[in-house]
Amino acid sequence: MSRLLASIESLESRGNPAFLGFLVVLGVILAFGLPVPASGIVVIAAAAVSAVSPSAALGACLAATPLIFRPVSIGDGSWMLLELALIAASIGLAGRVALECVSTRSIAPVRELLPGIAVLIGGAALITLSVLALTNLADPGHRDASLRAVRTIILEPLVIVPLTLRVVRRGRIEVALGALAAMMVVVAGWGIVGLLRGSGVAADGVRRAIGPYNHPNNLAFFIERATLLTAIPAFFHPRYRRIGIALLVIGGVAVLATFSRGALIGLSAGAVVALWLIGRLRAIAGVAAALVAAGGVLALLAGERLFDSGGEGSEPSRFVIWEGAERILRDFPLTGIGPDQFYVMYGLRYIEPVGWPERYTAHAHNIFLDFWLWFGLAGLAFAVVACAWVAWRTIRLQRIVVTQGTIKALPIAGAAALAAGLTHGLIDHGFLLPDLAVLTWFAVALMIAPAAETAR
Repeated sequence: MSRLLASIESLESRGNPAFLGFLVVLGVILAFGLPVPASGIVVIAAAAVSAVSPSAALGACLAATPLIFRPVSIGDGSWMLLELALIAASIGLAGRVALECVSTRSIAPVRELLPGIAVLIGGAALITLSVLALTNLADPGHRDASLRAVRTIILEPLVIVPLTLRVVRRGRIEVALGALAAMMVVVAGWGIVGLLRGSGVAADGVRRAIGPYNHPNNLAFFIERATLLTAIPAFFHPRYRRIGIALLVIGGVAVLATFSRGALIGLSAGAVVALWLIGRLRAIAGVAAALVAAGGVLALLAGERLFDSGGEGSEPSRFVIWEGAERILRDFPLTGIGPDQFYVMYGLRYIEPVGWPERYTAHAHNIFLDFWLWFGLAGLAFAVVACAWVAWRTIRLQRIVVTQGTIKALPIAGAAALAAGLTHGLIDHGFLLPDLAVLTWFAVALMIAPAAETAR
């Protein structure tokens, strides 16, 4: 056992990028659609590679996040590559940790995976809320959609936390961050090139980039968070500073290409939090100036998009949706309506004539309303406590930076990404999508993990 473990560790130390490339190749093979036995072999191979290189497994999961609306066919069913990557990563991680425990005759490898008590309680609470919510569905006829939502948004993304903690504590996060950065650049280029070629979504008198997604706002969600999660660690690393600047520029241009007002504000909020954490208060004025300049560009290129309310009448579409959510909550104040039930309840029973253009909306466009509708009043309490915990951790991180005089790049990146997600989540999705759940848990793990690298 000891020799086997030593061989695996030697392979891992020398070949993480190669293992990541191999996992990408396996993902491409799955994308062509395979029979169930062949797909099973590919997933088993991915799990084996994940056992050898958890950092490559994490990179593969992060790289798969923007492909959630491009499922792969396996037999008669379809799966997200992200879901398959998470399954392979969890199997591989479990196998690697079991081998280490047997070889060392210690449970130290298990302890290495554990977050703080607050995150443990938070994950357990979210699972408990999901189970309870499934017993109180407003429309049991759509139970399958609710079960899929719980599986892909609540349960599977949780593996990101122990996986990230192990990778960070072993000092091997660069491969995973590189994978996310590379995918961000690919997706940004995908959206921008598509826009130049006349694809995308035409709305409010402008054409908006979508990349691999079905809606420009989904692309904006990914770009804003991926930019902060990758550009900040790169910027504070002496070797990768120019890459960090390039990532910020690419991410900013891609967000502009989506014409998402919420993403512009969210990206700016994340940058402000990062600057506040490192004590660069004067630079915050630069972020404000950049936001004004971006608003000017939007006003010049798409004034109708910038100032239009989105509704048919004088009332903004968000207000119409929020009022519809309020009407639902009047009928289900304690239990909510259940996971992924908003589309059915709102569009068929609670919509007002003025909201007809948004009749296909699938969520309440506010993170607190979404949690309340999904999990009931307890879900709203969970969202409030979670946001308060993030704020407390951010303030604590700022005090550490001030007192120790060091910049902890990974926790700062996590805090900035969470700030961006919460800000944008006040007017749109904040967590309850598979890609957003993965990126949120990744940000949380970066925020709580003892950073292997600091910059002065």
